[in-house]
Amino acid sequence: MRSFWVPGLLLASQASALNWEDVQGPRAVWDFFRRILEIPRCSGNEARVLDLIHRTATDLGLKTERDHGNLIVHKPASTSSAASADPVIIQTHVDMVCEKNADSLHDFEKQGIAAELVAGWILARNTTLGADNGMGVATAMALFGPIPSPAPKLVLVFTIKEEVSLDGARALTPGVLKGRWLLNLDSEEYGILYIGSAGGATDILRSKVMRVPLSAGLEPYDLIVDGFAGGHSGAAKQTSEYVAAKLFQIELSAQLIDFAGGDKDNAIPRRAFVRLGLPSQKVGLLEESLRNFESEIRGELTEADKDFRISLQAPGALEWPEALHEATRSSLLQLLAEIPHGPLRKPPGENLVGARMEGALPSGEDGGEVRRAENVSIPHSPTSVVDVNDDDEGEDMDLELPDPALCPGAGEGEGGGKRRRPEQARGSSPDGERAESPSKRVHDDASGIVTCRELRLMLGQHMMEMKAAWGNFEGRVAAVEKLARGHDKELKAVHTRHKGLEARVQGIQAKGDATSRRTEELEGKVEQLASQVQELASRPSGVVVGKEQLHDGVGDPWADYLNKKNAEDGVKGHGASSRDEGRNLSEEDQKTLIIGGWLPDTRRAKIEEEVEIVLGHEAIQPLLDTDKLVIFGPRRSFGMLRFQLRQGEQLPALKKRMWEVVLKIRGEKFILESTKGEHGLGGKTVWASFVKTPEARRRSALCSLTRRVTIQLAGLGGDKKNEAAMAPEGYDVDWGTGTIWSGELKLASATHRRDGNRGDDFFQLPQGWVDIRAITTLTNVDWAEAVAAFQREI
Repeated sequence: MRSFWVPGLLLASQASALNWEDVQGPRAVWDFFRRILEIPRCSGNEARVLDLIHRTATDLGLKTERDHGNLIVHKPASTSSAASADPVIIQTHVDMVCEKNADSLHDFEKQGIAAELVAGWILARNTTLGADNGMGVATAMALFGPIPSPAPKLVLVFTIKEEVSLDGARALTPGVLKGRWLLNLDSEEYGILYIGSAGGATDILRSKVMRVPLSAGLEPYDLIVDGFAGGHSGAAKQTSEYVAAKLFQIELSAQLIDFAGGDKDNAIPRRAFVRLGLPSQKVGLLEESLRNFESEIRGELTEADKDFRISLQAPGALEWPEALHEATRSSLLQLLAEIPHGPLRKPPGENLVGARMEGALPSGEDGGEVRRAENVSIPHSPTSVVDVNDDDEGEDMDLELPDPALCPGAGEGEGGGKRRRPEQARGSSPDGERAESPSKRVHDDASGIVTCRELRLMLGQHMMEMKAAWGNFEGRVAAVEKLARGHDKELKAVHTRHKGLEARVQGIQAKGDATSRRTEELEGKVEQLASQVQELASRPSGVVVGKEQLHDGVGDPWADYLNKKNAEDGVKGHGASSRDEGRNLSEEDQKTLIIGGWLPDTRRAKIEEEVEIVLGHEAIQPLLDTDKLVIFGPRRSFGMLRFQLRQGEQLPALKKRMWEVVLKIRGEKFILESTKGEHGLGGKTVWASFVKTPEARRRSALCSLTRRVTIQLAGLGGDKKNEAAMAPEGYDVDWGTGTIWSGELKLASATHRRDGNRGDDFFQLPQGWVDIRAITTLTNVDWAEAVAAFQREI
């Protein structure tokens, strides 16, 4: 079977049931079109098809956004070189015109479209197909996937309610679409570029309707014209001259009961009927006239209207037992004859439609009720305004009131009058005879007639109003764009200020982190001091310091260490050799104690006031050489207590006297009133210590840091937490050498040598080394977490 592809068509040498796999052309386009046909999508009911498009785009990783019911899909450029090109906007609409044959039971709200192959065309079974603009939607969705050639960024716009009012496109937010080019896929023929589009307005003409009893001897008959292909916008409208409305131009000597033809003003009718009251003897004559009329126009119809037929049927029980008054009947027939249908103007030499009019003739029924007078509305949707003929220029038109006897109340309200043209313009021949064409005959007793001239004037007014509205719209858009540009500048300024604030916040956070680390270091030192105090307080009396015992019975571990370390110099007790402590401390610093315990930034006067109680104590005052502290600056948390060598006193003896002062202050536990409420209700106690060398401070800092970090890591061990490692008393600390243990594990040292066989197990800090393997064994954390914890301390 030989076939080739045209969008919407499958041309083949043999027709068969529709198999989508046989349709030639881009597979993605046909697959999406098949899926679109399965979804109901009349105007106003587009939610499900929009969901399909949205899911397909997001599944492919494309960004989507909604704008007043419309859907916008953004596809990046296919290559980096194409990314700099201007974006291209692809626009299509998702709704369709929903028309069906009178005998079709299809439910457009719930059912998709059933497609079939007829004579090489893909058609719908008894309904419109929805290729307008289903094929455009399918083509746009096919662009979601890979594109073989370099393509710029695409902005694919799917609008709603195009077929009824262009509400979707009209509601798009100004500025939401960014691009230099826009391609509209709502076209008719493959390979043809459309550079314009039809537009129009809807007019509703109303006329008073009078009804009278059906005359005796008349029987009701339905005259039905059916089988037209119908259609919608574009090229299909060129066949509209023989739509169902043509039937109403036939003059019949019968009473008119009811009529209907088409139900949409944007679609060509498929079917129309007229219910007539006929004398039985004229039925045969009418049937013969209808056959002649059918034969006359059938030869002029296209293949699409090959099923056209006219029939005359008996309706059975009447739903509307009354006929139209002759005046109403004549007025309606003349109105239908004068209002153009189908193409009104074509460009010379072009097979195009320049302007056309369409209409829908609503039924005269009204819920089965019988009323003496009512309104019949005949909507028309012209897509352009017909040029005024030269012979119509200068016509005089005046208002002629109808005969009240024919239409009671017709002079009141809408439709109460008609415009009268000169007799010749109204269809009379020059010799006063009526025009022979029944469709051109003028009925003097007709009321509410609207002439073509009046219709052109009305449409011209519509055009002026549309131009004025468009000018107002353009002005509003310009104002919005100007406002948007101002907002852009404000947003840039806000963004700049925001970046500045972010930088400041980051700086504050960095300072906060540094303060937190310093606070933790101070906490470690306080813990160290508390541990030393607890150790000294727990020792029994009688401990010998070197070869001497202090008078209060408390030993001095620091003196023991110095005695052992400096035994070769013959210096005992507290007298450290000048070769050791004197190496980094001045002679004055060796004779100085640090007296502290006050809160940071305590006024010097407050320190001097409260230290008098300490220095004036009867057990301490004899050991001192001064009753004043040396305090540097207006605010401090400690002071310096200077000592002097007394006559005949050597440095070791001075050191012993200083140590006695330390022990006395520690034992008396002097409470500082200025600290009450800050560290417990009792306040802080005064403490005293020797001035340490930088090396001693370095070693102490390593032990304090290692213990603090290890306790923190032990708390992160999860279910395998080592409770012993979380308590400060679980560690053995040699402050002199700067070495710390936990059980058998040596955790860190400032003076001991590392194990050369385990070089990768150690982490170097400025104060000394840390054994990471020992840390992880003790705390049950992983290696990287332990290393990171000590790196943060550098």
